Amino acid sequence: MARIGILLPVYNSEPTLAEALDSLAAQTFTDWETWILDDGSTDATADLARAYQTRDPRFRYIPLPHRGIPPTLNEGLDLCDTPLVARMDGDDLCEPTRFEAQLALLAAQPHVGVVATQIRSFHTDGTPPGSGMERYVRWVNRLITPADHYRERYVESSVAHSSILAPRPVLAGGYRDLDWCEDYDLWLRLMQRGVRFAKVPEVLLAVRDEAGRISRNDYRYTQDALRRCKVDHLLDPEVGPLAGRRRILFWGAGRVGKRWLRELPSFGVTVEAAVDLHPRKIGRRIHDALIIPPDALADHWRRLDDPFLLIAVGARGARIEIREHLDAMGLHELDDYLFLA
Repeated sequence: MARIGILLPVYNSEPTLAEALDSLAAQTFTDWETWILDDGSTDATADLARAYQTRDPRFRYIPLPHRGIPPTLNEGLDLCDTPLVARMDGDDLCEPTRFEAQLALLAAQPHVGVVATQIRSFHTDGTPPGSGMERYVRWVNRLITPADHYRERYVESSVAHSSILAPRPVLAGGYRDLDWCEDYDLWLRLMQRGVRFAKVPEVLLAVRDEAGRISRNDYRYTQDALRRCKVDHLLDPEVGPLAGRRRILFWGAGRVGKRWLRELPSFGVTVEAAVDLHPRKIGRRIHDALIIPPDALADHWRRLDDPFLLIAVGARGARIEIREHLDAMGLHELDDYLFLA
């Protein structure tokens, strides 16, 4: 089996780093090296990392100036010359069979380019994760096959960043340092390039969901930033689902849908009509989009030269019902419509 290079960026990770490194040292697959990429820590992270490097030369400590995650990870990609690259965070934990299982999936499905795992979330003090994180874990753990990941790619990040393993050429080009989260941006670029994602159907990574976690505190990980990222990829002139389309239909005028209805026009996209079930909304205009009932969708669909439907709904079970309605119209997911959040 090919050697794995593990990219592990850290910044002031002293309280949790030892547990993370211990979980890597306990892997049943042993042919790996971990690049501990220190993004300018000011606590005892460096001392701890050097101590692990002394005990086990597979750990390599790399001190770097404080520049943030994308440049730090790109530095790691430049340094790492192994055939396979994996990710890990300094506050997460791996199960011992993580890499063994991921390598087995990659061998069994050589057409797959990125292999992730199912995850669980935990707090250091043992308190249960918040409801939002629990919903995300349930959703992300349902996405196993390449078709699952591709279908849901505009809902959220379909893999936990620190769970991935990929052949090094797949990650060529690295991470972009933009106005949104670097990992989700990379996943969308890879999927639209034809790279297939799959997941080991086992919980092999524990994600520490603390208040200080960067994804909870950096503006690039907010829902507004995620929408900017999604729109950028939706409108990609070569491979974006909305390439060449500036007049579309929409489904959803609730809390999630209204945000899209407000922002799409600022990107040059006109929403001709938006479907909603609430009787008091039907016939009104919300952010200049006419609200229509589901049975009026077919008529509006026929009026557009190149129709396409975006769907943003948050109610439990709504996606299943909407798929049934659109199937009855003869529409095909991904070709004619796309779910997002």
